[in-house]
Amino acid sequence: MIKKIFSKNFIFFLAGQTLSMFGTNIIKFAISLYILEVTASAAIFGWITAASYIPPIILSPFGGILADRKNKKNLMVALDGIYGMITLLMGIAFQRREEFGIVAGLLILLSIVSAFEAPVVQSSTSLLKYQ
Repeated sequence: MIKKIFSKNFIFFLAGQTLSMFGTNIIKFAISLYILEVTASAAIFGWITAASYIPPIILSPFGGILADRKNKKNLMVALDGIYGMITLLMGIAFQRREEFGIVAGLLILLSIVSAFEAPVVQSSTSLLKYQ
């Protein structure tokens, strides 16, 4: 009997993570461009963009430890919920025309959450079972 490579669980996992990662990257890109538009400074844009790449470099090993010790499903749900809350806060900040500092802080917060989510997602793919 030939096992199916793409089980129902794998397809749901792949679709959910594709949407999550696509949405997160679009938000990060849009916020970076918003900061560039508001400040009209390439230097500030560059510094904030660079600062958003630092948390994943530093925190990913701790995300791996967390992924090994905790329930991966619950972690993914919680981290995606945090992504949603940050996105909601960004929408409120844009609507109220807050300073770019708050928006930049939320961008860095998104990067911190992604530092913990990436190891969880990567370690979860091997746990999906064939049906």
